[in-house]
Parts: sequence; C-alpha cells; structure tokens
Amino acid sequence: MNIFERIRKAVGGLFSSTKLESALDIKLAVSSKMENAISLWTRMFQDNPPWASDVTEDATLCLPNSIASEVARLVTVEMVSKVTGSPRADYINSQYKSVIEKARIYTEFACGMGGIVLKPYISGEKIPVAVVYAEDFYPTTFDSDGDITGACFLDYAYDDRYRYTRVEEHGYEDNGMYFIRNKCFRQPIIDLSTGSENLGQEVPLASVPEWAEVAEYITLGHIEKPLFSYFKMPFANNVEPKSPLGVSVFARAVKLIKKADKLWSEIMWEYEGGELAINVSSNLFARDLSGMPIVPEGRERLFKNIFDFDDENFVNTFNPAFRDSSLFNGLNRTLQRIEFQCGLAYGTLSDPANVERTATEINASRQRSYSTIHDTQNSLEKALRNLITAMDALTTLYGLAPEGKYEVTFAWDDSIIVDAEAERIRDREEVSQGLMLPWEYRVKWYGEDEATAKAKLDEQPEMDENEILGFGSEPKGGDGSGQKEE
Repeated sequence: MNIFERIRKAVGGLFSSTKLESALDIKLAVSSKMENAISLWTRMFQDNPPWASDVTEDATLCLPNSIASEVARLVTVEMVSKVTGSPRADYINSQYKSVIEKARIYTEFACGMGGIVLKPYISGEKIPVAVVYAEDFYPTTFDSDGDITGACFLDYAYDDRYRYTRVEEHGYEDNGMYFIRNKCFRQPIIDLSTGSENLGQEVPLASVPEWAEVAEYITLGHIEKPLFSYFKMPFANNVEPKSPLGVSVFARAVKLIKKADKLWSEIMWEYEGGELAINVSSNLFARDLSGMPIVPEGRERLFKNIFDFDDENFVNTFNPAFRDSSLFNGLNRTLQRIEFQCGLAYGTLSDPANVERTATEINASRQRSYSTIHDTQNSLEKALRNLITAMDALTTLYGLAPEGKYEVTFAWDDSIIVDAEAERIRDREEVSQGLMLPWEYRVKWYGEDEATAKAKLDEQPEMDENEILGFGSEPKGGDGSGQKEE
C-alpha cells in the first residue's frame, strides 16, 4: 500500500456529504448518520474497529469479515448465470462472465458494507465493470420503490503534491434525458494528513492524464434505467429507515461483536497472565565464563526471576488456576447471540458441540440461515439483472453488437436453501405410497426427460424399487435441480 492509500484510509469516513453538496450545488440522499454507520461497518470489515485500541494487540476475532465471507460463500456456491438468445446476448455474456467469476468477492463486500455499485463503462470494444464501494457512493435521487435513479461516484488519483478527486454524477434531466457530469478537484497531500474534509480546488479534468479524455457533461438520450446497478443487502435499514441505502449483514450485532472482541482479549490475557512462572535461586544453575546462570535451552520463558537468595535451594512456583472455561462459555453465548442477530444458524460462529436444542429449535435456526441466504441471492440476482440492462444500453449506444433479444438465467445451489437429502427420502416414500410415479422421481433426481425416464424403467423390469430409484448410488444432478451433470 503506497503512502497516498495509507493517508486515504487514515481519513476515510471523514469526508462529509455536505462538502460534496456545496461543491456540486446538489442535494444528496444520504445523511451524516448514515455516513457514520457506513464508515463504522467498513472499519469493522477491515478489522480496524473503533475499539481496537481497547483490546489486546491482535486480539480481535475478525468476526465482521468472517460473517460477510460465510454469507457470501453460501450465497454464491455453485452459482451459475448466463446471457443467451442471440449474437447480441453472446457479446453481453462475454463481458458479463468476468462479473460472475468475481460474484463471491462482490457479495462479500456488499455484506460487509451494506451494498456496492457495479458500474459498467466503455473501454474500446469491451464493457468492463467497475466496483464502487459504499464510502465512495452518494445517491441523489430514488423512486417510490426505493430504487436509486441518480448518484455521485468518487474516484481518486495522486501525484507527489496533490490528491485529485473525480466526482461522476449520473441522473436524469427534467426532459427525461440521461446525463453524466464529471468534475475534478485538487487538494494538497499535506492537508489530508490534518484530516481536512474539503474537496479542494476545482481544476480541469485534463489535470490528471488518465481523465484527460473524460467528458465534463454528456447526455445519452432516454434511457429507461441508470447505467449502474446498486447491490443492496436485503435487510431493513434500522439506522435510517427512509434511506435507499442498505445495511451491513452484521449491522444489528455491532455491540455484541465489540463485546466478543473484549471477551476474546480477556481470554488471551488469561493465558498470558496465567502462564507457569518460576522464581528461583541462581545457585541452582551452572554458570558461564562470565559468571551468569545458564538457563536450560528453550526454558528461558519459564524462569521469570533468577536472584541470589539466602536459601540456596529457593524455588517459588506461580501456577494459578485458569478461568478459561467460564470465559469461553461467555464468549460462546455471545457468539450465538451474534448468529441470531445476523440471521445465521447456531454453530456458524459458535461451537456446534454446545448447541443443545430440540429438533424444532434446530430447524428454526437453520431456516433463519436459509432465509438470509435466499433473500441475499434474490438481491444479487436483481443487481445483476440491472447490470445487464445497463450493459445492453451501452452496447446499443456505442454500436458494439447487432440488435437482438436476450434471456438471463440463474441457477443456485438449492441444497443451501433446502435439505435435498430429506426431500429425496420424502419423494421415495411418496413413490412407495403411489403419490409419485417412479418416472417422475427419475425426472426430478436424475435430470432425465419423461421419455428417457420411462424407457429406463421399461429396460430394467427385474430391478427392485431401490435399484430403480437409484438408492445406494448418487444420481447425476442429485441436488434435486433436475439438471444433468456435464
């Protein structure tokens, strides 16, 4: 990380939306309260919470990052999405493919910060997608459904003396025309070290070589949806209910996460402060040529104090009883409360061996996690569909592919939402009871079409029911998705 990035991280979250409003003469749809919340979630996600100085060094549990990572993993595991249907669709899919490859990373950032923006742009004959993180995104307008229709995005560049901030504003003019406005501001690096919130002096875009070709103001016609997509976490915004911005997956557990870090710090101190220590007379050791006691190699840490005592055989052992069991129990209870607040099943963060609950409570716990993952998948799918719409609009505006229809498909790993094995056993019972036909079972669990399934059954009249239904061996497409294994 270079010096400029370190400075930016040091003052991150200090930039006030009111400064941006003043510089651009616009009104932003974000309050200082929401800004502070996003800044807090970002610091926690980066394992730099405000209480880091209150705990033993390196004693945070990295819970925010772990929670975001686990939710992102469950959301995107075996996720498949394609754009098909025409040569135009093939072109869009070729650009979209790189987004799907990074879907888990994007989801993790959104989980940690409450949301991110996916913003496509033109680069030659390609449409790359830039990611704008929560602290660099300021909505300006949104519709009655809470969907953001206008926003400002911040980008940065540095030289030896200045930080340059490019503010890119997207929105609609009164006549419905879509516009993009760019402005550039310059601030001395020395001012950043003092925590100054100002954008600095406005300068031409050409002041920064990589922005020299960027237009100050363009209109792109009547575009139905914005040329960016906001991936918003599917939780109610309890920080600012009227805000169109999302909240972090761990937003409701901030106080509990702080408590867990402090408990973990106490546990680390318990082990360090309770280490076995021996105070001993120096006469019990051999001495080196300089007359200093020779401590056994590898045992230097054990002997805390070596003195000349009147008693030549003096040995005093410090060996206190550890309180680790009670501390770990308290930590585990706290982790379970964090799991509940974050919509995760018990045992995700806490010790699974200590989850003693009835079958009904276990199912409720799992269902809570399933709902969190399912809702986040829906939010991700919506964001990706909006991204494809923006990419399609850019394809038309710049003539990158011939006109043509396209279809977007998504396939998720249903085993995250549904207990596939339990469903398979239930289907087997329904076949036995005559509620499901054997060929229907094979269509569902083998991915066969009706004709193939019936033919398979006709070809194997001597097989018993277990063999016909494939028990004892794993069928292709055995997740209940009805998809054949490639």
